[in-house]
Amino acid sequence: MASFRLKGSALSAVGDPADHSAVDPRAAENLMRRVAVAMFLLGSATLLATLPMPDPNTSDHPAIRVIAALLGLGAVFVWTALPGRRWVARITVVYGILLVSALMAVTRPIEATPFFYLWPMVFSAYFCSPREVAADLALMWTTLGLALFVWSKDPMKTVLFMGVGVSVTLTTLVVKLLAEHVAAVIRQLVAAAETDYLTGLLNRRAFDVAFRHQCDRARRSGLPLALGKHRRGPPLSDGPRSHGRGTERAPARCRP
Repeated sequence: MASFRLKGSALSAVGDPADHSAVDPRAAENLMRRVAVAMFLLGSATLLATLPMPDPNTSDHPAIRVIAALLGLGAVFVWTALPGRRWVARITVVYGILLVSALMAVTRPIEATPFFYLWPMVFSAYFCSPREVAADLALMWTTLGLALFVWSKDPMKTVLFMGVGVSVTLTTLVVKLLAEHVAAVIRQLVAAAETDYLTGLLNRRAFDVAFRHQCDRARRSGLPLALGKHRRGPPLSDGPRSHGRGTERAPARCRP
């Protein structure tokens, strides 16, 4: 059962590794979902919009329509997935990379198709951890090589492989470094807003953020939530709400 300990004005969460200075996870998840849905829908609309344009080789149009439909299904899946699922972001990136690689394999000629790799990789750089970004880059290089050297007949496939791979990798790394820098600055600002300047203890705003996070966790797990107050020194009385180490516990109500 999750609980809080109040030591003076300091707040700590028991059994939860989340940092209290973190931004509201619900807001971050909503942003991730909106960006993923927009990415899939715009990708599908872009592919469909290119079909009526003059094309010397229309043999790839049926495959392009299939990929556009799969992008639309990806948008529906992300939008309807249950909240609080971290793997949705991972599926979004992997699914996007695989679809772009499939597009690279079927389009004739390839032309501007490699630019689509930037969409899932920038998404990964912003929303995923460095280790996950490294895995996504490895997947991108592997599927790009398969699409070019196994299925594509483009005479410039070697130049495309190196140019696209290096350009996408460099862009992804720059975005990841910028995202890490911005996140560090935000953490510093949030920590300053949640800390009393004179005492260095966490304030009421930090308590509200941590309590809201624990309420969300309790709703998802179905476990009860207790709120406790810890006093330094011996207990004040021997009443029913007093414990051996000066700790009081009472049920906490989570507002929707």
